[in-house]
Amino acid sequence: MSKVDTKPFMLQVIQHKIFLHMMNILVILRILSSLQHIADCCVEALEEALKKGRPEVFNTDQGSQFTGNNKQLFFTKNSLHLFLKFL
Repeated sequence: MSKVDTKPFMLQVIQHKIFLHMMNILVILRILSSLQHIADCCVEALEEALKKGRPEVFNTDQGSQFTGNNKQLFFTKNSLHLFLKFL
């Protein structure tokens, strides 16, 4: 009986797994980029709203578009008190 060389097959399996991991990483990066875009849009909308008036308290859920560090700085810089609802 002759031995079958399984190295090429194993190499293909490893390459396929690496490819799948890379695709997963790309999907995660796209999602994170999309979330950042949404957060930036929220801040832009808030800036426009503040030009028309200033609330004493801003009520919101705990979404990342409001709880991220740069958004917290936005509220502090504009002297807004942020009230996060617990759902």
